[in-house]
Amino acid sequence: MATCDGRRIVYTDGFRERCMARYAAGELPTDLFREAGLDPELIGAKRIGRAFARWRKAAGVPARAAGRPVAHGEPKRSDGEADLPSVDPRDAVISAQARLIDALTAQVAELEQRLARAERR
Repeated sequence: MATCDGRRIVYTDGFRERCMARYAAGELPTDLFREAGLDPELIGAKRIGRAFARWRKAAGVPARAAGRPVAHGEPKRSDGEADLPSVDPRDAVISAQARLIDALTAQVAELEQRLARAERR
């Protein structure tokens, strides 16, 4: 359903297609992620909103399913679309962790090369 490639989360085509079909039927993106085992508190509302915006554009799905009001508790913009938070601190944490993973991966590769050279001696 989803994998992480170091800097981003990559969702399967099937997951995106199911989400778009259910979104068009009026379901909320956060509910779809939660049901799939992807906790919106961990993923982040902004990240989910951006993913859905990309998927809607690619699939030609309107921003809101016809007749579906903004859910209770969602802030409203003047155009009726839900407002997403402008900054998500989890993005910084994910970015820092990705950099750490990259650095550790490079360090492991270097140590493996050293070990191989030492074994040849």
